Amino acid sequence: MDILFTLALIGFLTIGVIYFARLIMKKKPYHLQHGISAGILLGLSIVLLAISVTNSDEKSIIELEEKAVKLENVNSDLMSQVEDSQKIEADYELELEEAKGKLAPLQEKLDSNKKEYDSLMDKNKGKDSLIENLEEKVATLEENVESLETELTTAKEAAAVAATSSVSESSTASADTGAGRKFQNCTDLRTVHPGGVSSDHADYQPSMDRDKDGWACE
Repeated sequence: MDILFTLALIGFLTIGVIYFARLIMKKKPYHLQHGISAGILLGLSIVLLAISVTNSDEKSIIELEEKAVKLENVNSDLMSQVEDSQKIEADYELELEEAKGKLAPLQEKLDSNKKEYDSLMDKNKGKDSLIENLEEKVATLEENVESLETELTTAKEAAAVAATSSVSESSTASADTGAGRKFQNCTDLRTVHPGGVSSDHADYQPSMDRDKDGWACE
């Protein structure tokens, strides 16, 4: 429709231009008929132009209305998406709050377990210190035992040497006299024989062998 009006407008304008050009070129005097014709052509041109502009404005209005409808639809879609996003966000916040609620007792339990662990570690440290002290004491006692055993071994060796020496002396004296000496008691005998005497010794006296093991005053 707009194309037809445009073509018609162009046609009339062309006719008008040609008409006036011919008049000017022929240099004919101005006639009323010519003026009326020119006015009619000019009027028709103005009318057609007005109609074309009106149609163009109507078309623009329709296009704007269509764009407005499209924009409203887009806006409606965007609002719907915003509402959906808000709903999703609200759901996430609710889930987050629930997760926080579940996390709180777990955190408390974790803190309690940590305190218990720290307490046990402190106790173990105390036990480790006590064990170290006991180990040091045991080591000291073992050293003392070893020292005492060494002293006892030395004392036994000294007693054995002394007993051997005493036996040798007694044997020599018995060989010289031919008979053993008489002692009043074990105390008197130990002054000569600190380790006692055996049954094969000249100074052996059965009365001083109380357990009858063949050794007097051991």
